[in-house]
Amino acid sequence: MLLQAMAGFRSIGAPEQSVTHAFQFVTNLFLYNDLVRSTSLRTTTFSDFYLAQGHIDPAGVAGVAGVAGVAGPCGNAGDRDLRRFVFPRLITRITAGDLTVTDQEIAEWDGALGWLPSFSLAPPLDLDPYEHIPTASRDIVTNPRYRRLESFTCPNEWIEQRITSELYRIAGTIYRKQCVARVEGPFSTRPWTDDAWMGNLPLWAVQLIDLLPPDSAFQNTLLWPIGIVAKELTAIHDVERASITRALEALEKRFQMRHFLRARQHLHAHWAMCDQGYAFNGGDILCG
Repeated sequence: MLLQAMAGFRSIGAPEQSVTHAFQFVTNLFLYNDLVRSTSLRTTTFSDFYLAQGHIDPAGVAGVAGVAGVAGPCGNAGDRDLRRFVFPRLITRITAGDLTVTDQEIAEWDGALGWLPSFSLAPPLDLDPYEHIPTASRDIVTNPRYRRLESFTCPNEWIEQRITSELYRIAGTIYRKQCVARVEGPFSTRPWTDDAWMGNLPLWAVQLIDLLPPDSAFQNTLLWPIGIVAKELTAIHDVERASITRALEALEKRFQMRHFLRARQHLHAHWAMCDQGYAFNGGDILCG
């Protein structure tokens, strides 16, 4: 079907660049939806794009000879383009049960968001290096002294892209811990204490969500991280839960999509069951 659509573009005389952009957008949309389904249902992706050997290196460099628009294995253009996919590759490996992925790998991700459909056609941005939230530092993550981001950094000065990238970094770290706990189970003989602690991570995520302006172009990226981090908010996090509820209500109003309502209802049911000491078995929804 996709190839037929591309052929249709060519048959009506569409410019080659338009065909290329359309194909790139649709491809990124498919890969993103596949990733959302995979992480929401905790199952492997349909596509092997992120898992195939040689496509993407975690450092952002790989042999990509033959791919249009990429200079080569060491070309700067290719390296920048490949960095788009570092984060979803890590997440896909985690979902597939790869326990070798570490918090440090996620912490070292450069924050590139070009893998999201909304930004797939934008040229890779050369962001100035900045200090990431120390999501892999147990001493900071678990210390109540650092519950507020303002206690060790200045998030109010960040641009919207940086806010979003750091939110995804936190969500990815939480997701890894959730998956490790799920794979290992409560009776595992392998010590995984470093994977068990969430600490300040969910609180930092909510603070970042609150920082994004209501008219931000990055608002449409929030559902996936919300679906990951909000499940870690316990009964003592009533302020944060209320903030997540307001965010989902605002997203539903802005984008006129009932999916945000279903996500809100799902989270409220999850919170209610967890507060009573029960595991929530109400099924999963697609958060993304």
